[in-house]
Amino acid sequence: MIYINNKSFKLKYIHVLISIALVLILVSCSESASVKAMKLKKAEELYMSAIKSGDNQKYYDAIDSCQKAIEIIPNYLDALNYLAKMYIYVQDDISAKDILDRALAFEDDENIKDDKYAMTLHYLAVIFENRGESDKALDYYFEAAAIREQVLGTENAETARTYYNIAVIYAKKDVYQLAIPLYEKILSIYKNKLYEYDPRIAELCYNIAVAYLKIGMFEKSLEYHFEALEIYSKIINIDELYIGNIYYNISIIYYYMNDKENALKYAQFAYDIRIKKLGENDRRTINIKVLINEINKPKED
Repeated sequence: MIYINNKSFKLKYIHVLISIALVLILVSCSESASVKAMKLKKAEELYMSAIKSGDNQKYYDAIDSCQKAIEIIPNYLDALNYLAKMYIYVQDDISAKDILDRALAFEDDENIKDDKYAMTLHYLAVIFENRGESDKALDYYFEAAAIREQVLGTENAETARTYYNIAVIYAKKDVYQLAIPLYEKILSIYKNKLYEYDPRIAELCYNIAVAYLKIGMFEKSLEYHFEALEIYSKIINIDELYIGNIYYNISIIYYYMNDKENALKYAQFAYDIRIKKLGENDRRTINIKVLINEINKPKED
């Protein structure tokens, strides 16, 4: 047996042991960090694959990729939110809500109040809207909108998207005095953020036009109908039925305004499109034909 009596040698020996221990710890930590990085990279690749599949309307492929990403990183909020979105697209609101509840629980535990949290709230609102629980949907939409305004700003497109859904609910409830200001606020944001002939701007103009028509403000309704018409006419491969619907509404407005010449003109435009696309037995085609006959009735003395 060898006895080490030299005090200096003993200290050096201890330092060597400590150094070896530290190296082993660092190697272990390095390996752990490396494994985490590899897992994160793989999860991100799966998430990006899910987005690509979703953009190509391959929703079940997107669901599969998201599920695999979440298996690797259970609290991957982007993947959880996107998975819920895909479930909503395939009309599986039960699975979507389960995923969103899971995301919400994690966000609450970590006190996360960013746009990912707002996205979770937004999709929960969509689910309640789909169920016909509009008041509960509004609560979630307003909470999401408040967070997005704070985090992203009032002029952000995602903030506008949440307010758009709020406006749609108000319109469905016939509360047009609340829907119209929101629609017009969103239109202002879209015009600053999007290409001038973006179909989303046309759709929004159309919704505003219909809202004004519903409350009898015909001049304003015509203004927005013609703006929607101009944008749709510049979009390549647009479904002509969109344009036909605008023509029909314009004809109705002119009829209400007792301008039979323009009413007949736009009713005929609408009829020509409708009969070409859907035939004479289509309900709206029949309605337009009735309108044309009504306009053509001779004036009674």
